[in-house]
Amino acid sequence: LSEVIYERHPDIFEETVSSFRGHSRSYYSRDADTMRQPRSVGSSGIFVETHWAHQQLISLCHRLIARFGYNESDLRIITGGQQP
Repeated sequence: LSEVIYERHPDIFEETVSSFRGHSRSYYSRDADTMRQPRSVGSSGIFVETHWAHQQLISLCHRLIARFGYNESDLRIITGGQQP
C-alpha cells in the first residue's frame, strides 16, 4: 500500500508520512536501523515498518489512506479464504 501511495503522490509522500507515528515508534523513517522489520518504499529512500499484528495493520492502512484524502471504503483487503 505504501508503494502505491508513493507512486500516486511522490511529491507529498515524505512530508505526509514523516509525522505518521505511534506512541512508541515511527511508521516511516529514512533510517532502517530504527525499525524492527523495515521495508523500502519504492525509490523514495524511505522505509516503512512492517512488523504489526493484522488488526493493527488494517487500522494503519485506513489511517494512511485517510492522510492522502481517500475514504476507508476505497481500500478493500482480501485475505486467505475470502472471495472478492
